[in-house]
Amino acid sequence: MQAAGNDGKSGPLDAPFSQAWSAAFIGYLACASGVPASDLPRHEAHFTYLDATLDGTPGFTAHPPEAETPEPGDIICGDRSAPEARLATLLQRRAEQGVPRPMHCDLVVEVRNRQLRAIGGNVNDSVTLSLYPIDADGRLLRLPTPDAPGWFAVLQASYPPLPETISQR
Repeated sequence: MQAAGNDGKSGPLDAPFSQAWSAAFIGYLACASGVPASDLPRHEAHFTYLDATLDGTPGFTAHPPEAETPEPGDIICGDRSAPEARLATLLQRRAEQGVPRPMHCDLVVEVRNRQLRAIGGNVNDSVTLSLYPIDADGRLLRLPTPDAPGWFAVLQASYPPLPETISQR
C-alpha cells in the first residue's frame, strides 16, 4: 500500500491488483533494452529514477516538456498528485528531490501527426499504449482533465534510436 501511495497508482487501493507496478514496468523495459541500472535505477517508484536523471545519470537527461520534443526511447513523466498540489515545472521537482510523490511515466514509442504514442504499465492494471496530443512543434501538451498526469518532465535518452523497421512494430 505504501508503494501504491508513492507511485501514482490510478486505481483504488482495494482494486484486485492494488500494488503499483508502473515504475517496475519502465525498469523492466530499460533492463530488456540493455540500459544499465546506473543510467536508469530500478525502483518501485518513478521519482527515484527521475531524481537520478536530475543528478546527472549518463543515459537520460531531464527537460521540461515545453523545452524538449519527445522522441521514441524518451520517457515522459507526470505528477498524479491532486490537481491543486501537482508539480507544474521540473524546477519544482528539483527543489524537492528525494521526496516521494505520486507519478506516472510512459516510454515514448512513436511520434506522428500531432500525436505522441507511449506505452506504460499499470494503466488500469495493464500495459497500455496511450495517445497524447502534441503541438505543431512536437511538444507534449498538458491534458485538461483532472485525472490526467500533469506532465512536467521529458527524460531524453542518450541512446541511438531504433531502426525504423523495429520502432514501427
